[in-house]
Amino acid sequence: MTIWTRHVLGELLKAFLLAVGVATFFLVVIMGAREGLRNGLPPTVVVEILPYFLPEVLGITIPICVLLAVTVVYSRLASLNEFVALMAAGIHPLRSVWVVLSWATISSLLTVGCYELSAIWGRPGMRAVILQSLPRIALARLQLDKSLTTPHFSIVVQQVHDGRLHHAVITIPPRGDQPQITISAELVEFAIDPARGTLILRCSRGEVIAGENQSGYFPDTIEREIFIDHNPRPLHRHWLGMWQIPEGVEKLREELRGLTTEMAATQESSFKRKELERQAEEVARQIRRLASEPLRRWANGFSCLGFALVGIPVALRVRAEHVLTSFFLSFTPISVLYYPLLMVSDQITTLGYLPPIAVWLANLCLVVVGVSLLRSTPS
Repeated sequence: MTIWTRHVLGELLKAFLLAVGVATFFLVVIMGAREGLRNGLPPTVVVEILPYFLPEVLGITIPICVLLAVTVVYSRLASLNEFVALMAAGIHPLRSVWVVLSWATISSLLTVGCYELSAIWGRPGMRAVILQSLPRIALARLQLDKSLTTPHFSIVVQQVHDGRLHHAVITIPPRGDQPQITISAELVEFAIDPARGTLILRCSRGEVIAGENQSGYFPDTIEREIFIDHNPRPLHRHWLGMWQIPEGVEKLREELRGLTTEMAATQESSFKRKELERQAEEVARQIRRLASEPLRRWANGFSCLGFALVGIPVALRVRAEHVLTSFFLSFTPISVLYYPLLMVSDQITTLGYLPPIAVWLANLCLVVVGVSLLRSTPS
């Protein structure tokens, strides 16, 4: 590696690390605050979940910061006539392109890893923290208001002391075939089971009323599980690692086969048949979406390489003294064309109009435009 390529790579890394650090910090804080407001989380819990946003946020910021670093560095070098000095020495300005593209390729692989880490660690970890914090949140609310109402249960209490509820009345609304349940207890303690997504209520010395006719007293302690997260690990592309996706697709296919069998035994014009057809179409859409997810992650990750291919020739052509000019001249068409094309290709593969490989269409356009601009860049 020559002195010139080391110089370019060093400048790129400095600009990139500064940009990705600042952008990631602010975006993590914004997403954490939004999640806290949506779930009513106290500030201490919001701080706890912030690290779990990092992989998802880095997947967003790394490609943009790669483009920013490339355009800023090459624009500055061009405006300072460093490339003129190189050409006078018989060295082509694009000699360092292979180093930049190698660095952008490594950044692309890192971005793909961030998407993977977000699915297998970030989202599940954030969910576990929120679930584990529910007893603290509930106790704080009951300490203040002496009552708490959620879609899953409601509690009225006389006193909260040492993390336990004294003389509490718990109402669990009806769900399916289960009637409304009311529990009156002298003492209630909270526990959480994150793996199952359940809140466990340990009630001591009280009465249980189920529906209108069933009731009974308990002199000791009983436990009641309340499912507050019925789908702790959904078959959704944001929650599965790439090696887990084939298993998820097979589960959905089994569900689709069951729906198809049930449709065959149902009258064609009945309301139930139409509902089964709607469910089958939705499951088929989930299968296509999940099956295209590995290719989508690789395509999103390798946007870093496409952005670098476009950013280098744009910066060399503009030679702007204001270094951000080149960035906005590169990012504006990318934001107007690349991201909409990426979303459209994702939608049409989900609908089944094109095979999953079509999610690479936006990246292919970047490569074609970038290579064309590089080839036509004057020496």
